Amino acid sequence: MSATFVSSAILAAPLGTDSAALCTGIGAGGRLTVRRRLVIAGTLTSFEAGMPVVGVLLAGIIGDALGHYAQWVGGALLVALGLYMLHGGDEETGEVTAPIGLGALLVAGLAVSVDEIAVGVSLGLGGVNLPVLVTTIGLIVFTATMAGLTLGVLLSKHADRAGRAAAY
Repeated sequence: MSATFVSSAILAAPLGTDSAALCTGIGAGGRLTVRRRLVIAGTLTSFEAGMPVVGVLLAGIIGDALGHYAQWVGGALLVALGLYMLHGGDEETGEVTAPIGLGALLVAGLAVSVDEIAVGVSLGLGGVNLPVLVTTIGLIVFTATMAGLTLGVLLSKHADRAGRAAAY
């Protein structure tokens, strides 16, 4: 299986939604400089794009053990992961506010990117074009996190204005 840009984009689009949602919450917590937004987006993007590489490396080990069944197992894992994501198995209700410290940012990056390890294992067993996949995930996740941060800041501003207007 060769991951083209289109198939990678279809796979990567839902992977960026958890980072976008997290960043909307971070952005709503307060005003963020452009530099801080870039640090947050860059950190989360690094985790999201890097974890499939970890998965592909694990798939190499698992693939050797599975032999010619590796592609079938990889396909089944990818289908199972897709069904899990459609079912909504990632229901986090924690509240995040800005500014977010480095430690919290690293933990958040790890938390939102763990599912990418499973994607990497699944695709690694099927023979993925890793540079295309990682680049596509990186582009989509970076865009989604920046959009989430911007949306959060805008929502916060409008909520503050609405609250002041309601007070009069």
